[in-house]
Amino acid sequence: MFAAVCIFGGISVLFVIIMIVLNIKVYMQSKSESKIPFGYISNSVNEDDKKEILEPLYKLKEGYVQRDIQRVDQYVDEIMETEDILILGTNPREVFKSREEVINLLYGDWKYWGDVRLDVDNTALHRIGDVAFFALKGDTKLDIWRIRIPVKITGVLVKKESRWLINKMQFVADFNSNYIIFSLLAALAATFALAVFAGLFVIYLLK
Repeated sequence: MFAAVCIFGGISVLFVIIMIVLNIKVYMQSKSESKIPFGYISNSVNEDDKKEILEPLYKLKEGYVQRDIQRVDQYVDEIMETEDILILGTNPREVFKSREEVINLLYGDWKYWGDVRLDVDNTALHRIGDVAFFALKGDTKLDIWRIRIPVKITGVLVKKESRWLINKMQFVADFNSNYIIFSLLAALAATFALAVFAGLFVIYLLK
């Protein structure tokens, strides 16, 4: 009995260590990703164009910083062209194709997702007439791990009535998801091993 208690105690410690190591790997990857330069600007965009085109993205950044859910409608109307909007989120089935759906997306992000930072200054841009493609980097702090996870956002801006507006956008979690999956499996295994260890330890003490 004592040997079994020691074995399951050791297994519990092992899986806890594995979980910690995997979380450290996610953290290190997020740090290394943030240092990779990303600021391509094509010859189709001059400095004046850049400032004007990036205005809705700076507003989007501001919205994610302030996270004022009372102003979600206002932000959507100010920075997005919603007649044929399409936004893809990081999770399955996160497809938003109307003004109301986009409002719900931002409402959920600002209320629940965590601290999001967008590196708009180094946005990659390519313009063709009244349409511009953009790609930018950022990160978000996940409350469950308390670490920052890198993200990428790509999309399309359109010029309408002298204003540039976001028309298409895709969020991508920019990290090795295998680390997260195996970390969760390690947490489940550690929980199971700890439960068995506790049960065997109680039985051993009562003998």
